[in-house]
Amino acid sequence: MKKKIIISVIIIAAIAGTGFAATRAFFNARVRSTNSSFTVGTLDLSVDGKQEDVDNIVVAGIGESGNITGGKTWTIKNIGTLPGKLYFKLDQLNNVENGCNRAEKATETTCENDTVGELGNVLSTTILVNDSEIVTSKLGNTNQEDYATAWNTKPAVIIPAGGEATVTMNWNTTANDYGNEIQSDSLTFDTIFDLVQITE
Repeated sequence: MKKKIIISVIIIAAIAGTGFAATRAFFNARVRSTNSSFTVGTLDLSVDGKQEDVDNIVVAGIGESGNITGGKTWTIKNIGTLPGKLYFKLDQLNNVENGCNRAEKATETTCENDTVGELGNVLSTTILVNDSEIVTSKLGNTNQEDYATAWNTKPAVIIPAGGEATVTMNWNTTANDYGNEIQSDSLTFDTIFDLVQITE
């Protein structure tokens, strides 16, 4: 009798276990997204179609009229896949005296001991972006920061991927703006263009 009871209990337990498992059954559907990936875009620029060894500005001598005038336009292109904000500045601005002859000494008595030239102090420059004026300043050693400072106060210059902008530098001085103090003087500077990714 005891055997029958035990067998019956085992059968009841087995049926109860099967019923519990059946109550836990549920429908299931699945959709898989395959080949997920992260890709980093690019940000790069070219100046006048080049990425290095960009043509520099060379002005030698004064014209017959005594005026020093001219201009240079750069085409800046975003050759990356991301939009970028364009920045511009001058760097390494350096006016050099280059000696002192008799005529210069008559005007500038200290020129024999000077190393800094005066040419940049009489050269007025204007920077334009897409024909809109950004800043007008001289090219004296103390004026280097004028360009970046003025640029940063203006509306941002955004160049979309594949887009371009033009930056122009015009310079001018007339025969009435200077005297013998600029004889033999020279100046050099670098122009720097930065394209920075736009962040929210």
